[in-house]
Amino acid sequence: MQSSANAATQIPVWVPIVASLIGGGAMGALITAAITNYRNRRQPVGYRKEVIEVFKKNPEFPSLQALLMVGDDVTASRAGFTVNNLSVARYTFVNNGNQDISEFKFGVNLGEPNKAVDVKTEAPDRFHVLESLTPVSIDNQKTDLDFALKPFNRGDTYILNVYFTYKESPGTINLATPHSTQFIELSASEGIKGLLFNQQSLQFATSVLLFLAILLISFWIIRLNSPIGIIDPKVQQVISPREPSIHSPTPQ
Repeated sequence: MQSSANAATQIPVWVPIVASLIGGGAMGALITAAITNYRNRRQPVGYRKEVIEVFKKNPEFPSLQALLMVGDDVTASRAGFTVNNLSVARYTFVNNGNQDISEFKFGVNLGEPNKAVDVKTEAPDRFHVLESLTPVSIDNQKTDLDFALKPFNRGDTYILNVYFTYKESPGTINLATPHSTQFIELSASEGIKGLLFNQQSLQFATSVLLFLAILLISFWIIRLNSPIGIIDPKVQQVISPREPSIHSPTPQ
């Protein structure tokens, strides 16, 4: 009986608690909550931006300017719009989230005194539309532009080209949206398909791996500290492999 008491005292107090948590529904509830939180996170929208100079004023030729005209029939007699600096902001948008969006609205802010003079859009096919909600032209130049992607399903890619004028430098171009999403800038090495494992995905994967590591360590500790043996039905005591067996003398 002394052997059974010694084996029981070797088990730490927290071992039964951990075992009950692992064996019960608490751990499953934690996993379900983690997965639900991941699915309901703010959806990431990946984008890649390129600012390409079309025409830039040369200090050595201060009187040299570019003339912008509308239409294909460009002649010297037609009126146009002269500019000193002209660039195009090329955006590539990709839905990196786990939800389909029927209509995704967003805005592009060029910042004063920059002015957009034209926009060009590229959609995957005829069932996808990148709609310009702000009319823009040489005669109707704008600084703030609004657009809509219809639809913006998982993995969809759209391309937007904004031609704009500026004085000294293109400056900073900002994106905004009323949706519960966050814009994540993609590096050139990530390609058009976007960020397969964005920052939130990496954080979630790290949490899952950490949880699995803790789970394995808990099982290992319980295994080491639990009395593993057999019960002798004659003496009703635990015979542990770590201790010599003790038998009462058989009565004659």
